[in-house]
Amino acid sequence: MMEFTTVINERRSAKDFEPNVPISTEQLEVMVEEAQLAPTAFNLQHAKYVIVRDEAVKQELKEVSLMQEKITNASAVIIITGDAQAYDNVAEIYAHTLTGDVLTMKEEVIRDFYVPRGESFAREEAIRNGSLVAMQFMLVAKSYGWDTCPMIGFDKIEVRRILDIPANEEIVMMITLGKAVPMDEYPRGYRKPAQEVIRYK
Repeated sequence: MMEFTTVINERRSAKDFEPNVPISTEQLEVMVEEAQLAPTAFNLQHAKYVIVRDEAVKQELKEVSLMQEKITNASAVIIITGDAQAYDNVAEIYAHTLTGDVLTMKEEVIRDFYVPRGESFAREEAIRNGSLVAMQFMLVAKSYGWDTCPMIGFDKIEVRRILDIPANEEIVMMITLGKAVPMDEYPRGYRKPAQEVIRYK
């Protein structure tokens, strides 16, 4: 595995992928488990993953994603969603570490935080927390030698239909994963230096 500084310097959004490069279920599950270590509000772990390797399904996704070739060339396409009702799963999450009145109190505290703020807030939270996981997943993938590209150029309604994504899950991002074609002709884009993006108070 790479050193962390190497990972963040070498991770780039792949323009396209070498076709016909398989990735195993075991490798994907290792990467997901490491991505799951990303922070989430109240440890609710909002993120869920739909991992597509089936060629016919990838073709369907391509057709509702501006016909981007990287989707069918990718080893896998990962749709990360965020569960807007994650706060209903407090007992499932905390029963591993809490019991009795303490667990009941934790459930009440978290529900009292989310419920008054309404559905819109819960959906925003699903996207925020899912985004943290998405970035971590891309870094983890790079550490194992895989390239990725985060994508939003797709029809969310059609992706939801194709993949049968439940209504309570917000589609956060599509990530294509594979072995990138050489990108020598695409120098890394300019990044602003720290002094341009920081305000000290």
